[in-house]
Amino acid sequence: MKPPPVAPITFHRRMPRGEPSITVTPGAAEQIRVAAEASDSKRLALRIAARRDADGVIDYQVGFDNARRGDLALES
Repeated sequence: MKPPPVAPITFHRRMPRGEPSITVTPGAAEQIRVAAEASDSKRLALRIAARRDADGVIDYQVGFDNARRGDLALES
């Protein structure tokens, strides 16, 4: 089975207060839904993490996880 093409999730650097900091395109939302169903993760939250390396490169990770204290939770 051929994997679907990658759909973008856009991370915005500086947004006015109250504006979303990421945008999930319809194609990315569909891939997230399919991945959640395939991994039996429909009840878990989508976790998006970013870490800046010493050289300034930002490493992003995306996966399904349980909510934790201190998480910023956004509903769609």
